[in-house]
Amino acid sequence: MLTSQQSLEALYPKQAARLTELSHQADAGFLERVDLVEQVAELLSLTIEDANELLSHGYHVNQKLTGYIKELKKIGYKIGLISNLGSGWFDTYVPSDTRALFDDVVVSGDVGMVKPYPEIFELACSRFGVDPENSVFIDDITSNCEGARSVGMSAINYESFDLLKTELDALLNTK
Repeated sequence: MLTSQQSLEALYPKQAARLTELSHQADAGFLERVDLVEQVAELLSLTIEDANELLSHGYHVNQKLTGYIKELKKIGYKIGLISNLGSGWFDTYVPSDTRALFDDVVVSGDVGMVKPYPEIFELACSRFGVDPENSVFIDDITSNCEGARSVGMSAINYESFDLLKTELDALLNTK
C-alpha cells in the first residue's frame, strides 16, 4: 500500500541505503512517523509536507480484495492483518472503513517485531486466539510467507486477486 521501497530508492539512488535503513527502523518501531518524515525531509532536502507526501504516495484500497474480505467475514471467518509499517502510519493512511474489516491488526512499528521473523506471526496468532495451523497468511513477499510457514501457518504468496481467490477457496475447503 505504501510506495514501494524499491521505487523510492530508484528516485534517490544516492540516498537508497539510508532510506532503507530509516524504513527498517520505522517498521521495527524505533522511529515514530513524525521522526521518519523529518529525517527523510532532511536527507532529501525536502519540506516536511513534501516528505510526508512522498512517503504516503501510493496508498490505495484494493476494492476486489476488500469485497472478498467482507464475504469471508459474513460466513464467519475472522480476518487479521500483520503489517510492516512504522507506528502511526496504519491509522493515518488506511481508511476507517477498511480498518474496520479486520478483527485485529498487528503493526510492526507498534509491537517492535517485523515480518518475516517468526515472533510477529506467533504474536498475531496469540492475540487472535488461534493456533497457527488453523490460520492462513497472505502476503506479496515470499520471505514473509516463509516466515509464516515456519510457525505452522498456511501461506499464500499474493500475485493477483484471481489467483489468491482460487488458492484460498481451495485451502479453506480443505480445512
